Amino acid sequence: MKKFLLGLILISSITLTACQNKTNEKTSVSKESKVTTTTETTASTTATPKVDESLYQTIIDQYATAIGSNTANQELNPLAVTYASVYDTATGYAYHDFDKNGIWELVIGFLPSKIIPAHTVTDIYTITKDNQLVRVTSKELNLDMIGERMTLWPLADGNFIYAGSSGDGYRWSATGDKLEKIDTPTSTERFDLSSLEWTSVIKEAEPQVEVGSSVDVNALVAGDYASLAGTWTNAKGDVLVIDTRGNVTNKESNRIEVRTISENGQASGSYIAGMTGANISIFPVGVSLTNFANPEEVDISDTSKERIFITQSFRTPKEAANEMYYRQ
Repeated sequence: MKKFLLGLILISSITLTACQNKTNEKTSVSKESKVTTTTETTASTTATPKVDESLYQTIIDQYATAIGSNTANQELNPLAVTYASVYDTATGYAYHDFDKNGIWELVIGFLPSKIIPAHTVTDIYTITKDNQLVRVTSKELNLDMIGERMTLWPLADGNFIYAGSSGDGYRWSATGDKLEKIDTPTSTERFDLSSLEWTSVIKEAEPQVEVGSSVDVNALVAGDYASLAGTWTNAKGDVLVIDTRGNVTNKESNRIEVRTISENGQASGSYIAGMTGANISIFPVGVSLTNFANPEEVDISDTSKERIFITQSFRTPKEAANEMYYRQ
């Protein structure tokens, strides 16, 4: 009897242990399945919306036009025009995702100047998930003329504090496309605007690339005619073929001797033709002939090109232009 009871207890213990193991396996599978589902749900809800951020360029261009023409645009913050014309303060732009919703906001603001010590927000724009451009600093919130006595400072948490007649706070709405006024700011720590990459709305004029003259007047005076070597012709059909020593090789016993450089950069000397000669002037790009009988007359030759002028007497501007030699 004792052996029978001992066996029965042993069988019951084995059965109970097996049932517990199965229960644990079900629980483990159930947790893993739940975690997997949760991860997939999170990934689908945090996907970055695709927006057309090129819409911001229209605002940047409008600011550039308003400032460049010194004409206020009622759809923009007029202080940008005022501060540019009166205080020589530039307006710039930068991008930052303040509310961390995956959409970068366009920030317009004053760049530091003598009167504006630090970057200062004057306008903010965002784009909705359905690609609508929205002015966040709207007139409805009395934020359309911030930047002077009334300023809107971004906070470290992405919201804002209004410094002016009040110390109200502004936070992003649930939709992320507008600000909501609140009595108490959400933080006291300000965001460092200088950490953004700012660009002026007015594009700097690209430097004009002047066509440099290959004629080295200093070398000519020193007897080095390499920069003058080549073939030169004028409107009358005359031709000069000059070598590196100043010899005119297509004309027997003709050569050039340059002795002086005038204040305007013109090189002058003698054109020697056998036993006779004439005055010669070499004009680098941009240098004009000024030696006319009538002081009111001006050079009408092509000053965008290097020229050689040979003469024994005064010429009218038209005569001089026809006799000017140009490099071929």
